[in-house]
Amino acid sequence: MISPLLVWALRWVTDFTDDVLAAREEWWALYLARHAMEQRKPFAGGQISSRLAALQHLLDDYRTARRPLPTNGNGEINANFLARQLRTEPSFISRPQGRAMVRAAAAELGLADGSYLFTEARARLNGAPWLAGFDYHRVPELSRMLQTACYVVIAYLSGMRDSEKRAELRLMQHSATKTMS
Repeated sequence: MISPLLVWALRWVTDFTDDVLAAREEWWALYLARHAMEQRKPFAGGQISSRLAALQHLLDDYRTARRPLPTNGNGEINANFLARQLRTEPSFISRPQGRAMVRAAAAELGLADGSYLFTEARARLNGAPWLAGFDYHRVPELSRMLQTACYVVIAYLSGMRDSEKRAELRLMQHSATKTMS
């Protein structure tokens, strides 16, 4: 029976797409920030005050939203995640001033059970958000689930069968090879 699979896929495509794409956009910016941090040289002393101001602003965003600070798998504050949000290297947050600011915010706000994005889930299931929040580490999985749901809907609505798709791809490859030679 395809009905349960199609219902699941349609639910993802119609209700959860906007949330997953918004989370994916925030996730991608943070993912790219890590690469940029690895390319950056250690900062000079003159930049410390601007980075402290940026950290204070980020922590104020957490306070305004009444959000607990992100944690890693060990239940400790995830300095890497905070650094990605700041587009700076994690060692900055480990410095005494940064560490004191983060500890003060953690004492006030508490710690989350993961590293959650600021993107909120807007879709509802039985009147409640379908997801409490988007954990940074789960966004690729949610993206794949959405991609799978899209495939199921397209395959069903177009009448495509998996075996037909493979045969069609082979024909396209074969004709492309002929035109290239």
